[in-house]
Amino acid sequence: EAEGEGWTELGDSFLLNRSYAERSPAEFAELFGSAFADAVEALEPGGWSGPVRSAYGFHLVQITERSESREPELAEVRSEVLRDFQADQKRAASDSYYQRLRERAALRVVAPPARLHGPGWASCASSSRVRTIASRSLV
Repeated sequence: EAEGEGWTELGDSFLLNRSYAERSPAEFAELFGSAFADAVEALEPGGWSGPVRSAYGFHLVQITERSESREPELAEVRSEVLRDFQADQKRAASDSYYQRLRERAALRVVAPPARLHGPGWASCASSSRVRTIASRSLV
């Protein structure tokens, strides 16, 4: 077996991926914590380093290469931008719809019939607007 092959089978099982390519320090910080991201940023490409502590425990880390960050061309991210735009539009439409519902909604609290006051019922009196609130456990 050549050096480095089979490394994915070593170590404990892990909730996240075992390999991350083309990730920014901010993405590493979001996934593993800022201390881990700072430690990984300081590593040089080459062999294995560590252990490096993260929010999940200790890791051996190998940086195979580093590349300069760049702004992608629109053609490279067009589908992602479109998906995000559509999601924002749906969210805005939903928020607007629920806001209109809240504006039209009226809440009226009335006192329960006297027959409901008995064992198992809890009632409380408050302001003059809400005379009685009754609830009963169904368990």
